[in-house]
Amino acid sequence: MTPELQQQLDAIDAQIAALTQRKQELEAGASANWPRRITLYAYCSAERTWKKGERLGLTGEALRLFAHFEEIEIEVSVAQDGTAEVVACEGRRLEPKATPTEG
Repeated sequence: MTPELQQQLDAIDAQIAALTQRKQELEAGASANWPRRITLYAYCSAERTWKKGERLGLTGEALRLFAHFEEIEIEVSVAQDGTAEVVACEGRRLEPKATPTEG
């Protein structure tokens, strides 16, 4: 093997070692960043929200305002195991539902 080829192989080995170390650092850091928060947006047409408003019993101005509510912002907390919990809707924090106690 020529010295130039050996030098190139050594450089490649050093790059592989550096990338492997960086991958391990990222994986270790990623596990520390859980749970993660994401914001989701749900969309619905004005026609659909109008029909839903009618089913809810809304009429007049209340129905017109409800029908223009076409986007909902939902904040979700996602755990590393993939489970998710809705923590806010339209910027308003949601309190966890109380579990019934046995009595």
